[in-house]
Amino acid sequence: GSRDAVSSVLRSFGTVRSLVVGAYAEASDDLHQLFDCVVESASKQHWRRIGARSAKEARSYFATTLRRAWGVHFAREFARHRIRRVVFVGAPRRQPGRPLATADGDWPALSAGEFAAHALRVGGAWAGGPPGRR
Repeated sequence: GSRDAVSSVLRSFGTVRSLVVGAYAEASDDLHQLFDCVVESASKQHWRRIGARSAKEARSYFATTLRRAWGVHFAREFARHRIRRVVFVGAPRRQPGRPLATADGDWPALSAGEFAAHALRVGGAWAGGPPGRR
């Protein structure tokens, strides 16, 4: 059936690589391999332009620069992710067997926007947004 068709299309793409970054800016093996490829390519193509004596010397420069840039980027984006999730602090959890939306005014746990609207009504979770955006 259609399940086999979908599976065969997915298999046609070949090996899937997982470029994953963890909560503390650690990276998956596939991301480390991508890092090595980028550094190797940059050092071979640009070693003269940056004033290095060899591609091997340039590799050290590119590895340090790229590791710092990626690490800062990963950490900053995870911090942004955490900050965006602050609106959910204090939100009631959905009880097993209960619908997401109820007629008695419980917050329907569907989206950050709906929670923000609920927070404005009841005055919780910063009542409308993070400090400085009220």
